[in-house]
Amino acid sequence: MQYPETDVIYIDETSFHLWMSPGRLWIKQGMRVQLPDQRGQSITMIGALSVHHGLIHTEAFAGTKTVVTFLTFILRLKEKCQGTSTIVVMDNLKLHHSKTLKPHFDEHLFVAKYLPPQSCALNPIEQVWNIVKSQWKRTSYMVLDVSKKKEK
Repeated sequence: MQYPETDVIYIDETSFHLWMSPGRLWIKQGMRVQLPDQRGQSITMIGALSVHHGLIHTEAFAGTKTVVTFLTFILRLKEKCQGTSTIVVMDNLKLHHSKTLKPHFDEHLFVAKYLPPQSCALNPIEQVWNIVKSQWKRTSYMVLDVSKKKEK
């Protein structure tokens, strides 16, 4: 990296759906699994992955992201990065280009940069979300209704 005193932070969002079911599930004989039959609530996570410090900030909330939730995330991240030259790398989600966000970035200490379209492979936090979602799917059975079969 040309400027080692500058931290590069990658930001991305993902959603975890409470109706996600595992691909496979081991249960005891005589038990049944009641899988969700309708869409339920989702949880959205926004994360910031620093080149120098790893995963430095995450926020989770019910539902989908909005300008207000993303602005809150950016303001908290900016507070954590205070005094450090920081480049914030985001994808081209329309929300990331909001006029509400622009005043919170500047040309020197807290700079916004955008990845080219269709280049999610360039954002390393995508790999973090892949690992987390894989674990979520493997353990989501814990929130499913696993009970004994009803006697006929």
